[in-house]
Amino acid sequence: ELLGGEYHAVTERIRQEVKTVSWILKNNGKILEDICLDPQTVEEEVLINGAIILDSYLKSVTLIRGLGMNTDRLHRPVNVVANEIVANIHDQFEQYEPRAILGEITVAANNVHGDMDITVEIVGVKKE
Repeated sequence: ELLGGEYHAVTERIRQEVKTVSWILKNNGKILEDICLDPQTVEEEVLINGAIILDSYLKSVTLIRGLGMNTDRLHRPVNVVANEIVANIHDQFEQYEPRAILGEITVAANNVHGDMDITVEIVGVKKE
């Protein structure tokens, strides 16, 4: 057990989340800290891939320069760019994780820190 009990606790929590009808990915800067990177099911793979999409920036991933969130919109008002961000998320999932069935995507401004909170609901997984 390289990572001990903490690793197994996170893995079990994710397995419980995957059993539900849908689950939420929230890009809060710590999204990959809460996800086990050793998937045991297709649903866990989709969850991990979705988290990586939301946590990556465009042109930052070697050999996959198109993966990730577009940073051109970071310093613009959320009410102006929210629809562009949602469209970008749909495009990213369509290209890099087409098995995910997306539900509601919300973009909100955190006025205290000036950050954007992006929440993606995955309502299911397409069977191949």
